[in-house]
Amino acid sequence: MPTRLTIGTLIACGCAVACNSRRPSGSSNEPQAVPAHAVRATEAHHYFDERDQPLAEWDTVWSKLDAIFGASTPQRITIRPFSGDGGRFDGASSTIRISDAIEGNDLVEVVAHESSHLGMYELTQGASATEPFRFFDEGYSDIVGKTIAGTDMANHKRSSLAIANRELNAKGVGFEKLQDWSDYAGNVPSMKQATAYPVGSSFVYFVIDSFGEKKLFDFFRDTGKTRDLDTSLRNVFGLTAVDVERRWKDYLAKSSASEPPLAITEMIPSNESSDIPVDTAELLVRFNMPMTTSKVCVSTPCGDTGVCYRNARWKDDRTLVIRTEGKLLPGATYKLALGSDQSDCHLTSADGTPLPTTPWVFTTNKAAVTPRG
Repeated sequence: MPTRLTIGTLIACGCAVACNSRRPSGSSNEPQAVPAHAVRATEAHHYFDERDQPLAEWDTVWSKLDAIFGASTPQRITIRPFSGDGGRFDGASSTIRISDAIEGNDLVEVVAHESSHLGMYELTQGASATEPFRFFDEGYSDIVGKTIAGTDMANHKRSSLAIANRELNAKGVGFEKLQDWSDYAGNVPSMKQATAYPVGSSFVYFVIDSFGEKKLFDFFRDTGKTRDLDTSLRNVFGLTAVDVERRWKDYLAKSSASEPPLAITEMIPSNESSDIPVDTAELLVRFNMPMTTSKVCVSTPCGDTGVCYRNARWKDDRTLVIRTEGKLLPGATYKLALGSDQSDCHLTSADGTPLPTTPWVFTTNKAAVTPRG
């Protein structure tokens, strides 16, 4: 008999789109049958463009969403492009809007994320799209989107808990601030969301680890009936909002206690290295944890050296690259720095830890090379 696929199973599979393993929902190891209302006829395709043409390439994503949300997964989801940033969703029409600038695996994540909002909208009878409940709606959709895109979810969880620990304990963020989501996180993609989404995700992780995934879905459903956070927390967990917030903080503190310090794991070229080829196309730095990618703080020589901060970008949330211009100068010593004490600009981990200004020095070889063409 079929069973619901849980986020816990998806994370354990470590793959998401290609993962076909199924386990029951909730904390019990006993199989749980799909409710009768969840067994329904399905259409051949589920995603459609603005001209109502099927988008068969997204059917695999839909199947993963259906395994999570069951009867709450919309049978038809319309995808519309737009020229802004990120994605948007309209629960009433089961429509998602995706920035036409997004591509590759990021596109998979955003489509799955926005589609998750639609599942939550159905599950909570629209409550999840309202201000008081958007914190867990964004948190859960962030987990779903990243899981389906194949993100390393162990790192996502670790990072989310560390960021939330700082926000809830050092900054005094709690349910009161989170329920004013427009003020706390903003309504469009912004730097605020670099911390807000992980906080929402950390609440989801807390509920799953403390009460089980079945209780999480019971809570989602109950908010659709009560439209009140404290009442639903009492109904499902038997605890007041004050008690749940206290337990959440304790969970975050314990989970974040053993976090390693921010560190550089790799430099290419390595610091103090020599005989570096002048036709090196890219300089690269990797970190041991997710970083804040909204800013790039590096000091470079620029000029005619071929290495300039304007060509620095984040390849992913742990990898910073600087594309070189043409070729490097032969027999030259390059002096860069990650961060700057003078301008008070520092590379920062996603949980807010600044990296001390770090010198990065290397010397090129003197051999002539054929210019890149």
